[in-house]
Amino acid sequence: MKPDNDFDIKNEEFHIGKIVEDALNQSGITKTKFAKAIGVHLQNLNREFANADWSVMKLKKAGKMLNHDFSWILANEESNRPKTKIKLEIELEEDMLDAVLSQIENKKIKKLL
Repeated sequence: MKPDNDFDIKNEEFHIGKIVEDALNQSGITKTKFAKAIGVHLQNLNREFANADWSVMKLKKAGKMLNHDFSWILANEESNRPKTKIKLEIELEEDMLDAVLSQIENKKIKKLL
């Protein structure tokens, strides 16, 4: 899932067509197969991607076909946006702890977490 799409969830301004198109591009599924799965003629698929507003049923079909969770769009809450978990385990000697933590703070990783 790629969170870098054209939307602002707080202002309810996001482009569902672009979000779905990004998911399709990352999936490796052909446009032909995808268009058939969501009930759209291949010739009209680009028009669908240009549409910011999709029906719930079409969005559910797209999610099923792409094995992609679009439920955060329907919930329309920032807290429901998909998140990626990264677990980082660092083993170091006790005297290196402050040096490592200061590097994390300098790179602003701490604020992002």
